[in-house]
Amino acid sequence: GQAGLKIAFAEADAAVQPFAPEHDLIFSRFGVMFFDDPAAAFANMKTALKPGGRLAFACWRTPPENPWASAPLAAAKPFLPEQPPPDPLAPGPFAFADPGRVKNILGKAGFGGIAISKYDGVMAMGRDMDSVAAQTLRIGPLSRAVGEADQTARAKIVEAVRAALEKFRDPSGEIAPPTACWLVGARA
Repeated sequence: GQAGLKIAFAEADAAVQPFAPEHDLIFSRFGVMFFDDPAAAFANMKTALKPGGRLAFACWRTPPENPWASAPLAAAKPFLPEQPPPDPLAPGPFAFADPGRVKNILGKAGFGGIAISKYDGVMAMGRDMDSVAAQTLRIGPLSRAVGEADQTARAKIVEAVRAALEKFRDPSGEIAPPTACWLVGARA
């Protein structure tokens, strides 16, 4: 690398991959919330760190604080079959919304020096509402809820989502709803 850093990429399941303690940093951007057994996964990842190595990740806070996901789902709700409330602890984008849970998981995994701070921003989703609305049906909570909806229901959902997201269009024309994250750091 430019700064003399050696960076290697590997595609593997970090929850079970055998590691050697040779890394200074583990970093994840919105990925670690999907582990089936987060404490075991973090304990396994810790084995990849040198003594004093660092863990850093970003994860979402609550759905209401993240209208990029919650506004489309709320807009679509009248056109969807009744759904049970999601399990807030199940693997998924908002599984780490509770910072106390995150601290507990990391502590069980053997990490110390745990620091969690808020980060608020916006998600620049694009200027083309057709593309943005279609994207919400492919990712996030709405994608699971839409499931096998027929074409008529899908068309109504898309129109409702378009209207819900239009209020997040900024002066430049970008659809940019607020985002709310946790920035998490810990040491091996």
